[in-house]
Amino acid sequence: MESLARFRLIEANLPQVKSIEYQAKIQITDERGSRHTFYADQLINGFLISELDGRSKYDGTYGDIPEEVRQKERDRERLLLNAGFPLVRHYYSALRLDAQGSCAYVRNIQKALRRYAQPRQAPSRVIQL
Repeated sequence: MESLARFRLIEANLPQVKSIEYQAKIQITDERGSRHTFYADQLINGFLISELDGRSKYDGTYGDIPEEVRQKERDRERLLLNAGFPLVRHYYSALRLDAQGSCAYVRNIQKALRRYAQPRQAPSRVIQL
């Protein structure tokens, strides 16, 4: 799924996309002093995180308890947002091409880049909340 998203984004050749990093490492120390290391599926222009979610991680296919998976995901998202990274999430269905040869994933990235102004300086990748 991440490879297809990479292909869709590169193929779209969006002028507002200046850089794309894959599995970008971000380290956050939370309010209690606990350190967390995350790898963003895609970090666009150094500040916008795009996450790609397979639905099977929520149904116990991999042996994890779905509610625990959701809670860990929500905790991770909260830390990333609080650290200053806007975040967009997508399911596989957003990568499917429509009759015009476009897809919701690319349109959502375009909208997010319009919605969230490019910061003068990208957020640090090592953050103390």
